[in-house]
Amino acid sequence: MSLLQTNLLVYRKWKRSYGAIKLHNLINTDIL
Repeated sequence: MSLLQTNLLVYRKWKRSYGAIKLHNLINTDIL
């Protein structure tokens, strides 16, 4: 696996968790 592929994998994972956190915060602010 090349460094670029590794970076892409990490970026995708980060993007997914970042999106989940943003979504979670959005839902929480809607409830409050």
